[in-house]
Amino acid sequence: MADRIGVYAGRNGADDVVIHCKSHAQAMMLRGRLRKRLAECKLEMSPGKTKVVYCKDRERTEAYPEISFDFVGYTFRPRKSFSKEGELSVNFLPAMSGRAAKAIRQTVRGWDLSHRTPLSLEVMARWLNPMLRCRVKVLWSLLSFSNELYSHSCRSAPCEMGRPQI
Repeated sequence: MADRIGVYAGRNGADDVVIHCKSHAQAMMLRGRLRKRLAECKLEMSPGKTKVVYCKDRERTEAYPEISFDFVGYTFRPRKSFSKEGELSVNFLPAMSGRAAKAIRQTVRGWDLSHRTPLSLEVMARWLNPMLRCRVKVLWSLLSFSNELYSHSCRSAPCEMGRPQI
């Protein structure tokens, strides 16, 4: 079944998963099977977080109540973008979620950068680059997850945006 269904497990743990199915019927069948398997392990899906979302884009134009979802800090939804031919079209793409953007703004505000003017650009880049690199790696894997199976971890760069160690 894995060759026909795209699966992406989130970096926050085993409880964050997106499963990309070919049809609504396949999604409902798989949700039933997952619910049954989790019940065997005395676990259950969160009703508020578990949903079937229609990946609306220029080729998939049907009406569906759910057309967006948040996953590991990104909101996936229909967005305007340029096609390979250079034409403006609609694609189902991720962008930073509002909640993640707010958290990052609060974290950066906590760094109190206005009082760090004596620092050189090289020193600031040294502690910012690993955090930005991880963010780009996560976004790149999310952009590609529906075509292949991905297992992602940020072992080479820390993802936590904490107070800089200077």
